[in-house]
Amino acid sequence: MCGVAMKMGDHKIECSALPPDCHTYLYCTLDGEALTFDTFPKRLPSGLLITHSSSQVYCFDSPDGRSSVTIRSSYMWAYNHGNVAPNCKAASVDWLSAGRNEGSGSFSWLDGQVRVEKEIAVVDDDSLCGGPGSLGMSLADSLFSTTMSSMLCDRSNADQTPECENMPDPPPPLTPAASCEEHGCSYEAAQHVCSPLVEHDVKYNDCLTDVCGGCGVTDDKDRDMAEIGALDIAEEELDEPGPACVNAAGDCNHPETCQKSVKVSLDTITQNNLAGVGPDSGAEEIRFSKAALVDGTVIDLVLKAVGGNYKGKASANGKKGSFGVTNLKSDSDVELEFSFLNSDTQVPVVLDSVALSFYDLDEGKKGKSRTTLTSCEATNAVLTTNTELFVQQTGGCYAISSGAHGTKLNNPTAPDSLTQEQGARSVSFVYKSVSSVKVTMAMGKGYGWRNTFWSFEPSLSCLAGESGAGGDASDVGLPPLTEPVDMSVPSERTCPDFQFHGQCGVQSGRTFGGTQNFGSDRLGNCYDRCANQKNPAWNAISFQQITGIMYAGGPGCNSADSIANAAGCAIPTGRDSQTNGKCWCVTDCSESYGVDDGLWYTIICPPWKPWCNMAIWEACLVQKGETKQADGTPWNWQVNIA
Repeated sequence: MCGVAMKMGDHKIECSALPPDCHTYLYCTLDGEALTFDTFPKRLPSGLLITHSSSQVYCFDSPDGRSSVTIRSSYMWAYNHGNVAPNCKAASVDWLSAGRNEGSGSFSWLDGQVRVEKEIAVVDDDSLCGGPGSLGMSLADSLFSTTMSSMLCDRSNADQTPECENMPDPPPPLTPAASCEEHGCSYEAAQHVCSPLVEHDVKYNDCLTDVCGGCGVTDDKDRDMAEIGALDIAEEELDEPGPACVNAAGDCNHPETCQKSVKVSLDTITQNNLAGVGPDSGAEEIRFSKAALVDGTVIDLVLKAVGGNYKGKASANGKKGSFGVTNLKSDSDVELEFSFLNSDTQVPVVLDSVALSFYDLDEGKKGKSRTTLTSCEATNAVLTTNTELFVQQTGGCYAISSGAHGTKLNNPTAPDSLTQEQGARSVSFVYKSVSSVKVTMAMGKGYGWRNTFWSFEPSLSCLAGESGAGGDASDVGLPPLTEPVDMSVPSERTCPDFQFHGQCGVQSGRTFGGTQNFGSDRLGNCYDRCANQKNPAWNAISFQQITGIMYAGGPGCNSADSIANAAGCAIPTGRDSQTNGKCWCVTDCSESYGVDDGLWYTIICPPWKPWCNMAIWEACLVQKGETKQADGTPWNWQVNIA
């Protein structure tokens, strides 16, 4: 698409594939006012929510919360010896006519994703959900404003007629098989990479369309197909998260777990003295009386600390709403035993099926106070396909650890109404034929105390997603099991990327996130000044070294001989490395671009490295310097200079 116009409530939103200044960010307006340089997320008094995950993506949630639209811009950019076409349209036409590698300008387009709740979708007219598809109409009859209509006509990506009259319907798209054949790719290979979605008919066909339409972008067609298929599968898991068993080969029946697990009420606490810390005196337990009725027997739930060295705030233990709450101090652990006892006789009662769910499993900043739950009696553990948690499965035990920083703002409100984000931070342990269950709760090193919410509700197995109790499709599965990430230790997952001869920031008229320029003669000073901005979106620094006079050994490093004499230039080794007094602090940087006006270095935490930690860049640089290339030579910034 070249442009999008839509109404949400009383608001009109318009987006164009090319902004007025010919750059390559997504340009959108709200009620005629540009959104591009605003602050996000933005919630209007009407309830309209606008989020902006990058310079290329906007998401609009309707005021009633029942529909949403995501608009994403894509572009390809090329240069012709630095020549700039006089306007966007001329640049695009030049680019298209000259070829991908020789033209100048950009070729831009929009993709859109619309979601409407099934209950309110209109399917019996010519609207989006019920119509025949593409309908031709003049711009004058559309939602587009005069301003946006003029922009679309002037900046069309092809040499269209200036009047922008009705365009004929485009030819029907190629089938995935025909598209693969046209691009010289194997349709069988496309079916293979999309096979995890085969039970999801629409998603599977969409994946085939994407894979066959995108293969051949590079010379390695098999790799193209695998990467595109992996993105579609990941998108499905995030867009439609459902329950997934850690042990898919074991006892994994979500409808049965949802329907048959005994649900336990936590309404009545008659004793609250876990491990003897109070606030009550007497028995060292938390007792939830008359918590369930099973086959005519009234049952109490009793929670005791039976191992570890419990340290927690007594005032926080007990319940909150429908949740049980257990408070634990950082750098401590406790083994908890949940027992089901006959309320009258106090004799243990065996339950055929029960699910113990834990919620709000998050941690402090930089991995501090990481929560880990371990169960060695569960027949399975259930997560969601968009889980943020980490899993270890050893010796028949399931160890589930938090993986993201959290605050009170994302705490759940009820076991049966979890949001996608709340489900991603939850786990359900499933048990069969038990009168008691044990779970070890451990809190990593950090500061203070953290609450953990729990309930005897099969919350995740009862999710309404396609793979849950309310769905009719098979599970798309969990990502591979992985260990928790220690963000304070340099590793491939936590270290930023070090890029030579490239700048992330403002270059050739393109802006990658916001930038702040500081003069600095030391790399450490550059980092400190960026960090002191306290901007959570800050994820890169670019600094320049072009004057060899400042450094011992080697000729000068200027734009004329930078490549030829790169070996003689000073190579940054840490905080004390001198710079040429140019330091760019960059927000929302996703990549670095090669430049020809000197030796630019970039340290960047790209979006595809979610555990990247800029604060440990110096330790990472030391580690990087100790590694070897494939040919046995030491790594350095300038290895890939050619």
